[in-house]
Amino acid sequence: MIEEFNAIQRAATHRGLNINEIKTKYMKASKSTGQRNLQSLTIGNYNIESVKSFTYLGSLVTADNNISKEIKRTTHIANKTYNGLIKHLRFNNITRKTKCKIYKSLKKPVLVYGSET
Repeated sequence: MIEEFNAIQRAATHRGLNINEIKTKYMKASKSTGQRNLQSLTIGNYNIESVKSFTYLGSLVTADNNISKEIKRTTHIANKTYNGLIKHLRFNNITRKTKCKIYKSLKKPVLVYGSET
């Protein structure tokens, strides 16, 4: 891992970029569900934090590749979106057809976003 990090650092420096130590994290992926050793990794002057999970392109990635947390998180976000509109959907002057369109255009896309990954 140290060799890979050094290669990334050299490539970044060559292009005038710096590695942000605060934003740089690492995660050890494993199929086992036992205790994981969450030690920070020191490479040169960098102290890189170990994490159990992180968000990548809007999806939660966990060390044990368990998608149940991602499903719960996405459902929670979709429900928050829907609950923000619920007071407007209670109006009697909005037809059921319009309410279904609102659901299909707002809640459903949030719920299925990233499901292909």
